[in-house]
Amino acid sequence: MRTMKLNDFQFDEAIADFDRTLEIEPYFTNAYANRAFAIIRKYEFGSSRKLSQSKDIQIIASKEVKIPESDLMKICKDLHKAISLGDDSQMVLEALEKHCE
Repeated sequence: MRTMKLNDFQFDEAIADFDRTLEIEPYFTNAYANRAFAIIRKYEFGSSRKLSQSKDIQIIASKEVKIPESDLMKICKDLHKAISLGDDSQMVLEALEKHCE
């Protein structure tokens, strides 16, 4: 599953997977939203530190960071595309409001 790398904090690999997915299936709604979240999390968690880890769970300290304009444009484009394809989940709408408006 494509979200496995995203959930495992392998953000660059997840982004590349979503890129490939969208080359094959350009109307795969979830891939747009997930690619946007991979870029967001890359910056939020990229320089974070691990507070605790057990076999099943990790606790990581994230921080607010400035996302470069070029990546913000990608995030907003993907979120808008996901919404135009029918993804009206609260998570997508909140990310759009926070990062794009």
